[in-house]
Amino acid sequence: MNARLYRRLMSLGYQAGRRSEAGNIRFVALLSASLVLTITVLSMVSINALYTGKDIRTVERTTAVDENTPAQLLWAPTFDSLSTGRQFGVIFVDPLSPEAPVPPGVASWPDPGEVLMSPALLEEGDAEGIAHRYGTVVGTIGPDGLADPGEKLAYVHPLQDFNIDDPLRVVGFGPDAGELHYSIDLGVDNDRPEWSFQALIAGLLLIPSLALLAVAIRTASHHRDHRSTLIAALGARQRDHVALRVGECLTPVTIGVVLAALAVLPAFFYDVTLPVTDYLISSHDLRGAWPQLTVAVLLTWTTIIAAAAWFDRTRQTKTGTRPRASRSRLTLFLAWLFPVMLLIAVRGPHLFGAAGDAPRPAYILTYWVGAIGTAVTCPAAIAILVALTGRALAQRGRRRRNPGQLVAGRRLAVFPGPTARVVGGITIGLFVLLQALAWQGAFAAQANRAEKLIDDIGYGTLLVTPHGDVDAAAVARFGAELPARSQFLVLSREYDTDEVTTTLSGTCTTLAAIGVNCGADGGNVDPVSLPPALQVAVYGVSPQILVTSDPAALAAATEDATIVAIVPNGEKSLLSTVKDSAYRIFPLGAQVDPPGASGLLGGTPNRDQALWTVLIGVTAVAVAALAAAFAGAAEYLRHGRAAAPLIALTGDFRVFKGHAVWSVFLPVALAAAAGTAVGALVAKPVDDVGSQLITMTLLVSCIVAVTVLGAVVTAAAAVITIREAKKWVPHGD
Repeated sequence: MNARLYRRLMSLGYQAGRRSEAGNIRFVALLSASLVLTITVLSMVSINALYTGKDIRTVERTTAVDENTPAQLLWAPTFDSLSTGRQFGVIFVDPLSPEAPVPPGVASWPDPGEVLMSPALLEEGDAEGIAHRYGTVVGTIGPDGLADPGEKLAYVHPLQDFNIDDPLRVVGFGPDAGELHYSIDLGVDNDRPEWSFQALIAGLLLIPSLALLAVAIRTASHHRDHRSTLIAALGARQRDHVALRVGECLTPVTIGVVLAALAVLPAFFYDVTLPVTDYLISSHDLRGAWPQLTVAVLLTWTTIIAAAAWFDRTRQTKTGTRPRASRSRLTLFLAWLFPVMLLIAVRGPHLFGAAGDAPRPAYILTYWVGAIGTAVTCPAAIAILVALTGRALAQRGRRRRNPGQLVAGRRLAVFPGPTARVVGGITIGLFVLLQALAWQGAFAAQANRAEKLIDDIGYGTLLVTPHGDVDAAAVARFGAELPARSQFLVLSREYDTDEVTTTLSGTCTTLAAIGVNCGADGGNVDPVSLPPALQVAVYGVSPQILVTSDPAALAAATEDATIVAIVPNGEKSLLSTVKDSAYRIFPLGAQVDPPGASGLLGGTPNRDQALWTVLIGVTAVAVAALAAAFAGAAEYLRHGRAAAPLIALTGDFRVFKGHAVWSVFLPVALAAAAGTAVGALVAKPVDDVGSQLITMTLLVSCIVAVTVLGAVVTAAAAVITIREAKKWVPHGD
């Protein structure tokens, strides 16, 4: 192998790429594709590293118990929530000796009445006075003791002794200390599994990134095909062609990959907060995964170079050396595959049963296979449809002696591949946008409904469920600390097989305040007659009414009793005040929420997870739009130069305006209508079970927006075509 020859060929490839048709456009396209694809691959590797780090730290801080060893630490895990609805762990501890074990991230246990908190909880709960809720904060939990830097967690050493029947007796932490026992890990428990995040990035970001790379590779391919044919006629071998192609793409690909690596580099040294999701990335985990990330960068760079050299091969006929202008077999194959993928997306998941009854992985994976397959094949189907339309358009232009229609129609009929690349960014962008909206609505539906319910009924009624055992004196003291003119009832439930008995107890004065006559003692009342907040609290079940002169004693004596605090003119800010009282009075605090908050607490994790879909979806739309822009720019320039000789036949520039309308606006308009309709059809099963964010107004807006964009791009194409025509002069070739 002559190294000097191949260096020369690579140098020639570089020079040819910069000076050829659409050379600058292809340079920027390859750079952008390399940048986006590398960041996508690094994101997938980083997700694995972050999940691995979480799993390791979670196991290391898990409590260990040993029946044969005297316990040194009492441990009682509970939970609390901020006004946003996201729950977090509040763990009460009582060291039984100075040698009591401590979990990672804790140097020593605080004294009675003191608290250790995670930095994220201190920061986000500052507006609610979280620093004073459980006691005096004397320090923060170290990074080794948190699943991730943004986890909210508190260790509380209460002033009072544990008042709990069977507190967990801990002998250590981690697998080396003994038999592991479940510890509260609300942040970890509410996380989506790693495979779902990887599938989300693969479906919404990796596919558009590969589409952008395909567009970049084939940009200005017509000119390179002629060049490759020429050097083949001069005796060039296949590896000579490869050297030329590598030389042409080496610089932009390398720059793009290096820029991607530099963009990720700050996350190695600082905990970076991602936009939209507010997730704090652990720099420690990324530093630990530097070998995998380095390999990912090198493999991505190698793969892009190999793809550019292999898939950019010259297309020739079997008997001649002239580049072939014919319908791409791949485009035709994908077009035939489109209805199959659409059928899989719409009907395939139902083969496993209804959405609520089907095996969840099978249902979701089948849906995603169909959805991704439809998004990939839809541009090809539109391109073949445009090609068929182009054939009819060419015949019409020939009959009417309209050169603009004739030339545009023939180009559209002969070159479906470029059409697919142009409309691919548009259709994939529409697919991703509609999918992001559908999944956001599905994930956020429960929390949104709960928030609306709470806003409707207000904070005048609060449900207080003490953690652990409480006595009558503590309940009475809690009632006395409620705001002036407040009253409280006792709500209890008994479960017997399929029946639930709900009891509402209180003094005659309190019952009268909610519209219940004391004469109803021992009987049931229609829940509709109760105030709206209590209707929600009893779940619409007819409660039995009991009159008691001492609700505090009844609450203390009733297992799993809930105190219903009725506060005049209750405001949202009162929630923190009542929580402060509950944690100061009850040994292990209490859960304090307005009625209906269970839906908010259960739905908030899903709503937060939906923000990832929005973040990745918006990024994917930007990538798809970038692919469409590069494909369109290169194709417009190519059309402009190819159509320039028409000036010698027509004598004016009007033909180029018609040419731009038919060759540019027609595919974009079809992509707007078909992409929106098919995207909405595929997203409908998800949107139906959510907040139904995909409305007819939204769909019409998408079509109008893309069509207007097509009109603007058509005008730009006409300008480019006319500019090229003005510069064209006849040559002897």
